[in-house]
Amino acid sequence: MPYVVLRDQVTNYDSYRAAIERDAARRQLYGCKGVRLMRSHGDPADVVAVVEFASMDDARSFVTADLNAELDAWMPTTGYSEAVILDEMEDLPG
Repeated sequence: MPYVVLRDQVTNYDSYRAAIERDAARRQLYGCKGVRLMRSHGDPADVVAVVEFASMDDARSFVTADLNAELDAWMPTTGYSEAVILDEMEDLPG
């Protein structure tokens, strides 16, 4: 299963979460199956969104979409952002 991991420095978590929610319909157009939000233990402004996609092509299309620049304009972040595409290899116990 492919994932896109987005790491942002967030200025306001509630506004960030609301922006992620508003973007759901667009993500679904790219085959998004869901988003998990996580926060760094030592820095609450360091937020990671793990976005699951139906296919690797969908994940790549999402990351390279011109609309992501538009989304960045209204996200409550400091401008620092990182996106990594990952492909799940296997799920091990324990």
